[in-house]
Amino acid sequence: MPQSRFYHSVLYSILCILLLFLVTGCAFQGATVLEDKSHEMSSIVVAGFFPVLAPGEEPGIIRGPLQGAVYMAHPVPQDVVEKMSESVYSRMTEKGYELISPEQAKGVLASLHFSKPKMEGVELYSEIGKTLSADGVLVGYIFRWWEREGKDFAVDRPASVGFDLYLLRSENGAVVWRGKVDKTQQSFFENLLDAGTFFKSKGKWVKAETLAEMGLSELLLKFPKNIGKTEKE
Repeated sequence: MPQSRFYHSVLYSILCILLLFLVTGCAFQGATVLEDKSHEMSSIVVAGFFPVLAPGEEPGIIRGPLQGAVYMAHPVPQDVVEKMSESVYSRMTEKGYELISPEQAKGVLASLHFSKPKMEGVELYSEIGKTLSADGVLVGYIFRWWEREGKDFAVDRPASVGFDLYLLRSENGAVVWRGKVDKTQQSFFENLLDAGTFFKSKGKWVKAETLAEMGLSELLLKFPKNIGKTEKE
């Protein structure tokens, strides 16, 4: 009898540990905040996403224009960039900031490319923020977008996405927040700690867009809300 109770106790402990893994695995494992400094902003230009490499360019190791980040980059289609830009703008409306759209940012960017062709990176985005009288600029870079090869329940290659997102202060170009998503979908048994993705995808192998939206959603949960507005409310 004592031995039976012992085995039941061990089994219960194992089940509790597995449950803990599943609960912690519900977070999107590919989404991490790399930097988050204390700051207050009321208005943000959502410049949107840009490809590290455009279609037709050769894959390779590329140094990004912000903070010297190094990417193993692959070409990203323009329609993907536009969809992701629309998505981040839409999701940011929940954060309480006064937002300036990617379309408005695109107009200023085109003007600066013409008037100041050598301006790039942090200096360029800082200038966009100043021109549009915003406190900050949110800009992202997509360095990988591999589409799923196969169907919902059988794949030759799973979807894989990778992108960074930066919040810069317009005044001096300082990066005050940085997030990263680097995710390749895995099966439930390949990675129990990423069980959350399995359940969110209902056990299916998802397309790259769905995987990216999962990652972006989880990442922006960690994006700070407008402090000033929150205090007033």
